[in-house]
Amino acid sequence: MGVASERTLPLTHFFSVFTNLGDAWLTVFAVSIACIVLFATKRRRFVPELFTVVAGSALSVWMLKLYFVLPRPTDPIALMTVDSYSFPSGHAAASMALYGFLIWILVGTGKKSRGRTQLAAALSLLIIMIGYSRLYLGVHYLSDVVAGYFVGLVWIGIGIMLSRTKWIRRLR
Repeated sequence: MGVASERTLPLTHFFSVFTNLGDAWLTVFAVSIACIVLFATKRRRFVPELFTVVAGSALSVWMLKLYFVLPRPTDPIALMTVDSYSFPSGHAAASMALYGFLIWILVGTGKKSRGRTQLAAALSLLIIMIGYSRLYLGVHYLSDVVAGYFVGLVWIGIGIMLSRTKWIRRLR
C-alpha cells in the first residue's frame, strides 16, 4: 500500500492526466502525428516499423491478458475500475512501444542534436510517468507495469531489427 498512502487529490488529478496519455485513442492519435512528422522530415521509411511495433505490442498484450487472466487490484488500492485483466499493462506496453521506438529514431538514427536528445528525454519521462500513473491510481500491480514495459521493449527490438534489415537490403 506504499503508493496508496501518498495519495492526494491534486496528485490524483495529475496522474489521471498521465494515465489518459496512455489510452488507446490517444496512442492512435500519437501514432498518426508521428507518421505525419516522419513523412515531413523525410524519415517515412520508419512508418511501417512504427505500425508494426505499436500493433504488435497491442496484440501481444491482448493475448497475454487472455492467457494469464489476472484480476486487477481492488479496494482500497484502486481509485478507478477497469473492465479488463491486469497483466500485463497495456498502457505501459503501448507507451514503451510507441515512445520508445520514437526515441530510437531520434537518437539511434540520423544526426545528433541537443533538440533530439531533449525530446528523447521528455519521451522517456512520459513512458515512466504513464507507468507510474497506473500504479498510483491502483489499476495495476508493479509486475503488470514491468511486464508491459518488457512487451514494449521486445517490440522495439523487433522494429529495430526490421528497420536495419531493410536498410542493409537497400545497400546491396
